[in-house]
This record gives sequence, structure tokens and C-alpha cells, in this order.
Amino acid sequence: MMKHFIFIFSCLFFWSCGSGGEEEPIPPAPDEKPVINIPSTDPLPVIEQKGGKASLSFTTNTAWTATVNAASARSASWVSVLPESGGAGSHTLTVTTTENDTFDERNATVVLKAGAASKSFTISQKQKNALTVSSNKIEVKAAGGKAVIEVKANVLYEYEIEKEAQSWITHTATRGLATSVLEFSVSENQNTDKREGKITIRDEEFTEVVTVYQEGSKPAVILTQNEYTVGSQGENIKVELRSNVDYEIKLPDVDWISETATRALSSNTHYFTIKPNGTHDARMAEISFLNKENGIEEKVKVTQKQKDDIVVTQNEYHIAAAGGTIDVKVSANVDYTVTVGEDWIKQVTTRGLATGTLRFSIAENKDDDARSGKIAIKGAGISRTVTVKQSAGKETDGGIDDMPTQPW
Repeated sequence: MMKHFIFIFSCLFFWSCGSGGEEEPIPPAPDEKPVINIPSTDPLPVIEQKGGKASLSFTTNTAWTATVNAASARSASWVSVLPESGGAGSHTLTVTTTENDTFDERNATVVLKAGAASKSFTISQKQKNALTVSSNKIEVKAAGGKAVIEVKANVLYEYEIEKEAQSWITHTATRGLATSVLEFSVSENQNTDKREGKITIRDEEFTEVVTVYQEGSKPAVILTQNEYTVGSQGENIKVELRSNVDYEIKLPDVDWISETATRALSSNTHYFTIKPNGTHDARMAEISFLNKENGIEEKVKVTQKQKDDIVVTQNEYHIAAAGGTIDVKVSANVDYTVTVGEDWIKQVTTRGLATGTLRFSIAENKDDDARSGKIAIKGAGISRTVTVKQSAGKETDGGIDDMPTQPW
């Protein structure tokens, strides 16, 4: 009986010692806020044109997920992130991209979420056949920080901070030989408005421009260019932006602007097709980038030039020998000049550009022969010609006196 008791006691002892297994992740206490920490010393991933991998470390106190931002759905074919989820603790994300065979730098935004906490970072991949600088874009928080540019060059080069940004961007250090690292200090942006500054790096032949975008103290959608002017023949325009919030695009209610689906399109770059303008009037429309949650609306203004033309209502005038005046009605949306090819045609008045009337006086024709003259109206590579035909000064009536005299 004693042996059976000892055996049962031993089993219970070992079961109690071994039943714990591996410790389960301890979820945050109910009153502990979910937190995501990314070391400030880690640079944002920049991947070479041939593709590859980049890593980013972070810690969190609860379960998390990593996804490509909804605005960058079209980026999914060239960028992936692993792992896509995990528990509390320290983790390293691996971002993998395919080769970029386009001539545009492309970007994607990866979003980390842990409960109500959320952080995002931008993956940049250089374009084909570049590159002398690590990236042409640097984003800095409103609190300020460092802007680091890696320059690969085997020639002497210089840098220049544009005048408007010299008060808040300053050079602090240069390190390295074959590969140099230019380090700039970006001061805190105390205004609520976004700002940007350009740093130009050049030698005798090549020029690279790096734009530093600094957020304001509120959510913002930052457009690199707000106005585009397009010729009447139409073209494609490229709109680049930086956003720290989700956004949607609202096209104007016109049939001559459409968004272009492009394989190289990134989450921060959009292309739009502007159709040719076959009318004689310029036209304008606006493309909106909206974040309804924060009441943000940024607009790109597209102005398209008109089809230039000069129109005359009548190309030929017949005037009696006694002379007189003619009125040439002209409709034009360009500046033009008037040239008269004959001294017996004189311009009397000229008015305006839109719809105007050009008046000419025609001198008496005292010659026995009819005559013809030209009026040329030219502007913006367009030429129109008006012909003036005047009867002979001496009209014949077909009588005996008009018959030629023959010698007998």
C-alpha cells in the first residue's frame, strides 16, 4: 500500500513540474496601451535597382501585423514583407523587392499595427542606371533630426542647400572616401504647415537633387508640385506626393483627364493622361487628394493651352476701279501681325485680338489692267492670306471705238 502511495505522489510531482511547457506570451495588462518602438538610429530601407532585401527592427508589447499600405496595392507585385505577424517582443522585418527595370524610383509604405498603435515607414528602390545618391527623397518628422545622403562618386563634387531652406537645413559632417556620407541637420518645424528644401549635389557634368520633406505638426498630404501646364497636343504628367495618412484620389468631372495604370507606379507616384485640346480655348481642371478623416484636401491644378488659330471670314474681295474700303473680320487667340504687299492697299485701323475688324482703303485703279494684291495675317506660326482683286481703270463696252486699229 505504501509503494502505491509513493508512486502516485511521484507522478503528481512530475506532472506538476512538467505541465507548464513553454511560457505563453504575456499580453499587455488591460490598462497598458499597445506600443511599437522603432530605434531612431535605424535608417529607412533603400534597396538597389537590382532588387534585394532590407531589414528593420522593432519591439512591441502585444501581437502585431505588417502590411503594405492600402494606398500602395499596386506595389504588391514588386515588394513583400516577412514575417507578416507576431507576438510581443523584439522582431526584425525583412523587406524583399524584385529588380526595378524602370527609369523611375519607386516607393512602398509598410504599416505596422499593434492593437490601436500604428507606425509606417517607406521602402525606396532606386531606378535603373542610376545612381549617385542613396535616395532623392528624405522625410523628416516635425521635431527635426538628421538628413543623411550617401553619395557614390569618383569625381570631386560640391553641394548646395537652396537659399529658402538654409535657415533650417545645415551641413554637419562629411565622412568616407569612395562612398561619402553627407550629413545635414534639420531643425524642428514649429509651424503647422509642411515644408521642403532641396540639396543639389553636382560636378562638372552630373547633377543630383535631393529633396528634404519635413512634416508639419499635423497630418498632411504633401505634393511635390501643385500646378502643371500642358500643351494643346496633350501629354502624361507625373504627380509625386508624401502622406502620413491614407488618401483617395478624386478626378475632375471632365473627359480629358484620366489616371494611367503603370506597372512602375508606387504608392507615392501617380500618372495622369491629358488628352489633346482641339478647341480654341484654354481649359483648367483640378485633381484632388483627400483624407476625409482629418479634413485634408490637396489639389493639383492642370491648365491646358488652347489650339492656336487665326480665322478670317472671307479670303477674297473684288473692288471696282474707283476704289473704296474693305473690312476683314478676324477671329484669333494669338497675337498676330498684318503685312500688306501693295502700296495701293493701306491699312486704316486694327482692333484687338479676340474678334476684330481690320479695315483697308483701296486706291483708285487708273491703269488699263485689272490688278491683284495680298494681305498677310501671321502669328504663332499660323499664316492666313486675303486677296484683293480690283477692276481695270478703263472699262470697255465692246463698241466700234474699242476695236483695234489695223493698218491698211
